[in-house]
Amino acid sequence: MAMEWKKLFKENILNGGQHYIRSNSVHNLNFTDSIISADIEGLEIFHVEITKSTDQIIELKCTCPYAKVGSNCKHMAAASFAWEETNSAIVEDITPVFEILEETKEEQNVKVYPIYKML
Repeated sequence: MAMEWKKLFKENILNGGQHYIRSNSVHNLNFTDSIISADIEGLEIFHVEITKSTDQIIELKCTCPYAKVGSNCKHMAAASFAWEETNSAIVEDITPVFEILEETKEEQNVKVYPIYKML
């Protein structure tokens, strides 16, 4: 099930986040199973940290003034877009290898553990 994080943002905020993606303004993107963090460069650099579970966003934080008053900002949206884009690319890159391993596993009766599920 895909995470439906875009529902957390107004359309104009999502558009602002996409602008940061198109202008290559997302830097230092890091993510684990539970945290996404990035620096978003505009007139200033703002740090974003997103806490998530497998299928939902738990908490969004940004150092910008808009977020400090409790609003979900375009920097959070940009970090989410960057994570989604990067995460999808990793799964797409690994999937063909996993499919080959699955075929080999059946032919040779071997257990195969998908690495991307451990990330």
